[in-house]
Amino acid sequence: MKWSNTSSLFVCIMLFSSTLLAQDQYIFGYGSLMNTKSRNSSDEKMQGVPNIPVTLSRRFVDSQGDSYVRAWNYRAGSGFTALGLRKVKHGQDITGVIYQVGESESDMANFDQREEGYTREKVSSEFIHFENPQDYIPADSQIWVYIPKESSRPVAKYPLLQSYIDICISGALEHSEEFAKKFITTTEGWDTEYWLDDRLLARRPWVYQKQYKQIHAILKQHTFLKNRKFSEEYAVFLGDQ
Repeated sequence: MKWSNTSSLFVCIMLFSSTLLAQDQYIFGYGSLMNTKSRNSSDEKMQGVPNIPVTLSRRFVDSQGDSYVRAWNYRAGSGFTALGLRKVKHGQDITGVIYQVGESESDMANFDQREEGYTREKVSSEFIHFENPQDYIPADSQIWVYIPKESSRPVAKYPLLQSYIDICISGALEHSEEFAKKFITTTEGWDTEYWLDDRLLARRPWVYQKQYKQIHAILKQHTFLKNRKFSEEYAVFLGDQ
């Protein structure tokens, strides 16, 4: 069979694409993706895949040359403000985790669907600093981070939710209490008045949140915890607006 130049070029392109696709794919998670149980809910194949604690360097810039801080700035469709990265003039270190997703677009697609409303950006490995010296990933790995397409501060209809905060802090506590404190101190926006305690049995949180004491102590030390409101207090607060 005689091959045309066009056919040969097509084959070369396909082989080149396959080589690129074969790179180990990693995601840098800095919010709910730090929590192993929450992460695994997006893909059952993630069972047993470790979350590796890291810091994303303040020197990181995206494809447009923008720097970032972690902040409460993404308005989720279900009605709360989630974590995201916010553009700033001078970036800050951001703690989080990296984990391997796989080698196929379908594996990445599961998390793209989860992070709808975010853009997936490449992260050079030079900006990833491992918390534990023994941790590493292959040098040619591809690392991604999700950045909100729009940045918005919390408002009455999109408050911070304690249940979401619990997921994030519990994820950080999988590594250490010190790592959880770093998560708090490298996140902007804790001073908002729009903070709803939506836990089940919020006045008896230890019933459903086994890490309540740890989480409460860290929040009390490093945030404006006095701004958090029970549901009935939040309703009165909104009525006074």
